[in-house]
Amino acid sequence: MMLMSLISEPLFFIVWLFAIVVVLTIHEFSHALANNGRNRKRR
Repeated sequence: MMLMSLISEPLFFIVWLFAIVVVLTIHEFSHALANNGRNRKRR
């Protein structure tokens, strides 16, 4: 289905791909905010 969309509607596919990148960036940034300066390694 997604490959057919790439052929028939390339702009939609590019917008969808851009949206996935933005969502993943926000998701990973929220992990960094939740960490709030705490180190992962504890000695």
